[in-house]
Amino acid sequence: MDLSKLSTGDKLIAGSTIGLFVFSFLPWFTVDFDGPFGGGTLSGWDVGFLWGRFPLFLAVLMSAYVGVKAFSPDTKLPTLPVASGHALLGVGVLCAFLVILKLLLGEDLGTFGSLEGTGIEVNRSYGLFLSVIAAVGLAVAIPAVLAYNAFNRRNRVWLAKLDAFAHDLYTVLTVGEK
Repeated sequence: MDLSKLSTGDKLIAGSTIGLFVFSFLPWFTVDFDGPFGGGTLSGWDVGFLWGRFPLFLAVLMSAYVGVKAFSPDTKLPTLPVASGHALLGVGVLCAFLVILKLLLGEDLGTFGSLEGTGIEVNRSYGLFLSVIAAVGLAVAIPAVLAYNAFNRRNRVWLAKLDAFAHDLYTVLTVGEK
């Protein structure tokens, strides 16, 4: 498998997918009970399909799409109604939106009813924050590559102008005229 076939955006998508998968097993929320009961944690697999597993499923689909496109060019993929970059951007933004929304909403453990006055505390944990970073990586992979390409294009133009100026300066200094 030749990884040089993957573009920078494809590598960002694959890395973010791996990160989101690993971080989904880490604690997203900690639950503390007053008294002798102690507490526990909830991972990305415990917080519901929409918040933990669905963004991971979409990320795996994104990685599978870019992998098939790069490593199996003979495979006929379905024609999308939009450009593939736009589709990947939309799916990545949806993943980031769902994970960030879970970060903002928190976990309410609604099966217990209202938690006020019960001595039960639910707090966000590091796995959720790392998952947000990975999900944002999915969302910004394509725009980051577009910005990188635009920056490199601008640099090539300026370097060509600088090279032409250096050549003209050398000609003037050595010959005395342009």
